[in-house]
Amino acid sequence: MVFSIVIAAGIVVVGVYVLVRHEDRVAAGMAALLAAAVLGTWFVGAREYDRLEAELRVSQESVAQLEAAPAQRGFSADARAELVHKLSNYVGPTAFVLANSSDMETSEYAREIGSILNEAGWEVPPSFGTMYRPVLQPGQEDVPPGVILGVSDDVPGTFGMSIHNAFREAGVDVVRGPHWPGTEHPISILVGPSR
Repeated sequence: MVFSIVIAAGIVVVGVYVLVRHEDRVAAGMAALLAAAVLGTWFVGAREYDRLEAELRVSQESVAQLEAAPAQRGFSADARAELVHKLSNYVGPTAFVLANSSDMETSEYAREIGSILNEAGWEVPPSFGTMYRPVLQPGQEDVPPGVILGVSDDVPGTFGMSIHNAFREAGVDVVRGPHWPGTEHPISILVGPSR
């Protein structure tokens, strides 16, 4: 930038010198045009530089947001196969899997859990939709992160604990919680956001 201004100023000085010493208006005019071209190029270049700098700043902010976003939860092929195997030992009740459909990561994770249960022989009705407030505890603003496993009173406690342990061993951030109110399914799995 400074270099362009110095060059333009030098060209103007040469043009004035030619005009004063030699009274050559054509040479002085050409020097003025050349100085204007250099300054114009500098101006356009400076604006392009500012635009590119703004784009870089936006890109850097986007990268920072992506790096700060929670990682996509999921199962490796081995973990999935192991969980399917363990859950197939407890086939019987129907499981109700629910997640907030406005959260893509949570919805995908819930679908994967439902798919694993189906593969293990469980009946899992399609139920992905918006969560309802009755699941939340009084004063709670949102569904807690992780997975909440609810087991109805009709299911023996050892059965519920075995399912809970199978999920924990597969690396699922699962806690025991209240059974989903109003559902006829003995097992309810509420998928909350990742931590």
